[in-house]
Parts: sequence; C-alpha cells; structure tokens
Amino acid sequence: MKEIGQVVEINGNKLTLLLDPSSNCGSCNSCSSGGNSKNKSICLDNTINAKLNDLVILSLSPSKGIFISIILYVFPILMLILGYFVGNYFDDESDIHTTESYLAIIFSFIFLLLGLLIIYFFDKLMYRKNKLSPKIVGFYTGQSSDLS
Repeated sequence: MKEIGQVVEINGNKLTLLLDPSSNCGSCNSCSSGGNSKNKSICLDNTINAKLNDLVILSLSPSKGIFISIILYVFPILMLILGYFVGNYFDDESDIHTTESYLAIIFSFIFLLLGLLIIYFFDKLMYRKNKLSPKIVGFYTGQSSDLS
C-alpha cells in the first residue's frame, strides 16, 4: 500500500507528515490520529532528506498491513471467546448452577478489555521501535508511475 504525505514539520531527523488517506487506507491506526479524521498525521524518520512542504511517498508492506489487521480485529474476538470459556469453566466449578452463565459473560468482557489493553501497550511498544510504521520510499513528482 502506498500513500502520499506532505511534510508539515521537521524536528531533527524526524518528519511530521500530513496524509489524506485513500479509500484503501482504512483505519488501521498506523497513523497517530486514527478514527474518523479525514487528514491523518504520522511522525517518521527522514530517510530521504525531505524538506518542508515536500510531497513524499509512504509504503507499508502487505504483510505488515495484514498483521496489523489481525491484531486489531481478530485478537479482541479471540480474547472475548477465551474469556467466555474461562468463565464457563469457573461457572461449572461453582456450587450455583443456573441456566444463564453470568460468569462467562463477565469473564468475556474482562478478557476483551484485557485484550484491548494488550493491543494498546503493544501499539506503544511498536511505535517506539518503529516496527509497524510505513517507510518513506521517495518523493512524489505527480506522475502516476510514482505510486505503482
């Protein structure tokens, strides 16, 4: 996936880029301002010696995009299901047997919240290590061949 970003700030060897993401971009939160914002910003290393207001091309490998999607969408669901089974196990072990498994529901939400916390701290760790961020691959010259 390739996107175009404009350099809006330079701080040492770091660039702050403003993106107007395409429809392919979605909301994977690789950028710092996820959510519904039309323009997103991201801070990356200045590997190509870009200057203020330059247009640069960002690239995120498909494998990183798939990994981010799995972490964001599949992991919380797996944690919810795991919480249900753990809660069901403890409910079966208790002396109170009801047709509704309140413990399973409670544990499901606890594990879901735990999964979201894990994603939050994982995101902070990966952001510091710059592992899942897109990379600047060149300058955008306005040619359609720049993005292929």
